[in-house]
Formats: sequence, structure tokens, C-alpha cells
Amino acid sequence: PDGSIVLEHSAQQLQLVCPMGAVPPQARCEHNWRMFSIQGPLAFAQAGIMKSINALFSRNAVEAVCLPGSRSDKGDYILVRSHKLETAIELLRQNYYDVQSSSRM
Repeated sequence: PDGSIVLEHSAQQLQLVCPMGAVPPQARCEHNWRMFSIQGPLAFAQAGIMKSINALFSRNAVEAVCLPGSRSDKGDYILVRSHKLETAIELLRQNYYDVQSSSRM
């Protein structure tokens, strides 16, 4: 959310999540995502929070990607498509999540 870069990899792919200005010119890129920060750190017993938010979005046709924070992070992250941002915020508020906006998102 603050210009951070998230790097994930598997045997099949390398995934980089970063602000548009930091995208390498040769990279294949998906545009128009917005990031939510889930404030934490989340205790192991709270792992269901991410699952419940993802399920809420899925039931309401909001495409989302969950990104776990690192050990030094203060939470986890969820990406949603830009055109569904207002829908995602409203869904969270209707389901008693406290949503605070930031111009850095």
C-alpha cells in the first residue's frame, strides 16, 4: 500500500505485485488492481478472516487475490479490480469491517 513490492514464486511462475511506476518495461502486466491492507499482525487463530473476506467477495462477483504478509508485515493484503473497488468497500462495511481509505492505496 505504501509503494511496497511483493514477490512470490513457484516452480511455474514468478509474481511481482508493485505500483505501476515500478513495473519493469519488459514485464507482462495486469493493470487496474487496488490493494487493501488487513491490519494485523493476525494471530494464527484469525486466519479465517482472509477466507471470509475472500468468500464474501466471491459471492458478490468481486475478483480478489489474497497476499499473505511477511513476518515483518503488520498484516495481509487483498487485491481487487479497480472497477469493483467501491463494491468491495461497501460489502466490507455492510459486513461490519472497518474500512479506512488512504491516498497511498
